[in-house]
Amino acid sequence: MESTHDQFDEEEEVASPVDIWSWTSTSPEALNLSEVLAFRRTVLSNPTARRELTNRLSETDGQEVNGVQAGIGWWICNEYRRSLEHLEKDHNGKVATFAFADSACFAGHLGIDGVNPRPSVAADLIMKSNPTLAEEKVLVMRALITAEKTEEARKFLDSQNDEFRDSADGLFFEGHLAELDGDYSAADAAYQKVLEIDENHALTLFRLARWHDFSCDDDLAMRCYTKLSNCKPPHINALINLGVLYEDRDQFTEAAHCYRRVLSIYPQHPRAALYLKDALASQSMYYDEEQEVRQDRKNQILKIPVSDFELSVRSRNCLAKMNIVTLGDLVDKTEVELLSYKNFGETSLSEIKQILDMKGLRLGMRPDEDLVPMGAGGSGVAANPAQAAAPSFSIDPDDERLKKSVNELNLSVRARKCLSNLDIKLIGDLIAYTADDLLGQRNFGVTSLKEIIEQVEHMGLAMRTVDR
Repeated sequence: MESTHDQFDEEEEVASPVDIWSWTSTSPEALNLSEVLAFRRTVLSNPTARRELTNRLSETDGQEVNGVQAGIGWWICNEYRRSLEHLEKDHNGKVATFAFADSACFAGHLGIDGVNPRPSVAADLIMKSNPTLAEEKVLVMRALITAEKTEEARKFLDSQNDEFRDSADGLFFEGHLAELDGDYSAADAAYQKVLEIDENHALTLFRLARWHDFSCDDDLAMRCYTKLSNCKPPHINALINLGVLYEDRDQFTEAAHCYRRVLSIYPQHPRAALYLKDALASQSMYYDEEQEVRQDRKNQILKIPVSDFELSVRSRNCLAKMNIVTLGDLVDKTEVELLSYKNFGETSLSEIKQILDMKGLRLGMRPDEDLVPMGAGGSGVAANPAQAAAPSFSIDPDDERLKKSVNELNLSVRARKCLSNLDIKLIGDLIAYTADDLLGQRNFGVTSLKEIIEQVEHMGLAMRTVDR
């Protein structure tokens, strides 16, 4: 497998020379959008050319090209943040307008740009520029859908000629809109028509891959992601998601290769760097991974203070006098030890056992003993946050944000699968869980929790907490 990967990487580097600079001799207003788009695809498919153009732009620093040209150049390299820095004030001309709109729509979608996307701005800008190319119409549709303006997207699609609507791009958006409306049968039919026209249609393959991924049909998802990863240029998020699926199968060498390919294009990609580190560590110790994950989850739960739970005053005082601070201290005790303590009765014991049962623990638990699985004998880790301690909540239940789908959060596939396994579909369902509730679930790690908390806070919301 390694030799195949090495050969593939060499093939990516060995490519015909690309004239990376001649386009700058033409004024930005006179550039042909169709030609520049073709040039951009060539540059992004050729790592050497992309690096050369990036280096040249960094070295010139405004000396050889003006601000608009620099902005277009950085967009050609898919460096959206740097493109916006130059085009924000001036994006006159068909190419500069498209470059600015594309950057405004997709900046931040890889998690490396450090700016927030503005899809509404992008859609308005392209629609005002009288879009004629298929690429312009695709950008309008993607921007409107990203901005949650599905009715406007439908109207725009309906207003296009038959040539676009019957094309692979047009049929894809017909399917995407049907999917957003919940008509999955119509969506699937449209996507299959797209693949009959173009079996490598990137937007459709990625949509189907995510669809299969969330349905836990990993084989089909991997086929789609693999096709996308072999495209030129490779689909970055497809490589990330493919790596995660390889990790799920303990194929850490293949996973690491996916993450390395991302880093070869975007050296600062945060998730690729983090996942590569995990995959490399797992290569040498994968035989202990499952046990370590279980132990880590158990350790997180054992550190939870008993004060996080609603207890009667008598039980709380008894535990304090016994110097029991965490759940770990509590499970060290047996029923007999607790009942032997003054003023500790059956009622307090029942309270304690109920708390431990929610977390998959029990009194007198051995250090090497695993958590009780969910649903085992009616006990185990709490699957429903209503079973946990009383929340501290100050959010209006009619808040529209709570009714949004968790799919709108910018989460990795790993985090999304964790939420799917818990059947968490709405933002309101998600924030009803505490961080400890989530960490207590099977295969739910700290990395996924951090992603979710950041996205929830970005919406101006917060995860549920318990009274202390």
